[in-house]
Amino acid sequence: MAQVEKHHWWYQHLRSLVLEKITHYSTTKSGTLDLFDAGCGTGGMLQAIQESRKTSSSRINLHGCEPSPWAYNSCLEKQLPVRQCRIEDYQSKAKYDIILCLDVLYHANVKPDAAIKVLSNLLKPDGLLIINTAAMPCLSRQHDVNVMGARRFLPEPLRKLCQNNALLVSELHYWNSWLVPILWISIQTKRAGHLFHKKSLKDQRSDLRLPPEWINNVLKAILKVEARVSPFVKPLFGTSIFLTARKL
Repeated sequence: MAQVEKHHWWYQHLRSLVLEKITHYSTTKSGTLDLFDAGCGTGGMLQAIQESRKTSSSRINLHGCEPSPWAYNSCLEKQLPVRQCRIEDYQSKAKYDIILCLDVLYHANVKPDAAIKVLSNLLKPDGLLIINTAAMPCLSRQHDVNVMGARRFLPEPLRKLCQNNALLVSELHYWNSWLVPILWISIQTKRAGHLFHKKSLKDQRSDLRLPPEWINNVLKAILKVEARVSPFVKPLFGTSIFLTARKL
């Protein structure tokens, strides 16, 4: 993930979604905003926000937490203001205008209810929460195992999780829908092959890798088209769910 996140089509599109929401929110607020990236991994998103500040008039103070020692050290190398701890253990007297929770809720070491409760408490009134998480349990595969993914979500349970913690959901949709049929067929084919050959799924490597540049560019273009169409025609499925909510 650390090796490919800067250039990979999926990560680049996610960054564009998040940066768009941050930019829109910041135009409605005055003064300096405080942003907290909960479970920031190796700091790719914080770096992208840091870079965007150079071409934006918005003033944003960055904060983050990450429990993994290796990922945390990677953040330190990038000189990012990150604490080493789990979301559930994060303590701060400060409140944040914007909180990011990107592909964290499905992690095996995270309890979604507890994590959302903490994040809601850390958010200022009318603060913005941005969540991205893996979607559709039927798409669970070896990549999930490799990144310690324990669960995939459906939209309504995720909405209810937020509503139960004083969060008003303003946007909730699948994305990366084009890949679902291909991925589902691939998963079923691999499972059938393992059953036939009596091999363990754990023998397989993760499918996360950087494709050739031209394929990478084509996939980015597909997601841009999907993003333009989705406000009018909501995707019925997708590999990920994107959610924004405001603190009541």
